[in-house]
Amino acid sequence: MPYYVRAFCKSAGIPALNLVFDSINNKGYPFTLRIVENTLEGDLINWKSFEMNYKEGKGPIIVEFNVVDDEDGLAKEEIEEFLDRIGSAGFSLRKRKVIHHLKQTKYLICNQLLSDIDNDGYDANGEFMNYFVQHCEGMQQADGEGFYDSNMNLILDDK
Repeated sequence: MPYYVRAFCKSAGIPALNLVFDSINNKGYPFTLRIVENTLEGDLINWKSFEMNYKEGKGPIIVEFNVVDDEDGLAKEEIEEFLDRIGSAGFSLRKRKVIHHLKQTKYLICNQLLSDIDNDGYDANGEFMNYFVQHCEGMQQADGEGFYDSNMNLILDDK
C-alpha cells in the first residue's frame, strides 16, 4: 500500500529540479538520485511530476507538484481536506500554526512511497523533502503521522 509525504510550501519561487538534486548530491549522501526523463513533464524548471529512482531493483518514489492557483491541480483540494480534518474547534497553538501555514501555501510537493521502499529510499525522500522545507518555506506532512516543523519535530498528529 502506498504511503504519502507532502511539503506545503509558502515561497513564491519554485526551484528548478537540477538545483534541488545538485543540493542533495553535494551533501555527499550515499544514494544517487536519478530522474527518469520520459516521465518528466516539461523541463527541469517547469516540472509537474516524475519518478525518482534511488536504488536499482526498488520501485521509484513518485513525485508530483501542484500549484494552489492551478485550475487542474489538486493542491487547493488537498489543503481544504486537511483544513477540514484539522477542524476549527478548540484551536491550540499547534493547530493555529498548521492552519496558518496551510492557508499561505502556494504549492504542494507530494511524494508517493511504494511498499518496497527501504532505508535508502526513506533517506532519499527525506533529503528531497527537506530541500523544500529549508529553501521553500515548506512544512512536511506524512500520512498517519502528522505535520512536522523544520527540525522534524511533530507539531500536530494525524490521529
